[in-house]
Amino acid sequence: MEDTFDVSGRTVIVTGGAGLLGREYGRALVDAGANVVLADIVEEAAGRVAAGLEGSKGRALGVGVDVSDEASVANLARVTLRRT
Repeated sequence: MEDTFDVSGRTVIVTGGAGLLGREYGRALVDAGANVVLADIVEEAAGRVAAGLEGSKGRALGVGVDVSDEASVANLARVTLRRT
């Protein structure tokens, strides 16, 4: 049977990544082999959460973003493409 949740080597952006749910989604995705970008309005918090997820199958990166600001979202996309 094919694994329908195979995210190995894929990049996933989790908004609200420093929050309780974002952190748990990030952990599950990294454990499943994804490269996870934890995007949060509080960049330092996103970075701390991402650092705590390192060492699993995938990688994690914390990035600051204000999803209500188009330029901030465009920057998130640029950073994601450049660093993952």
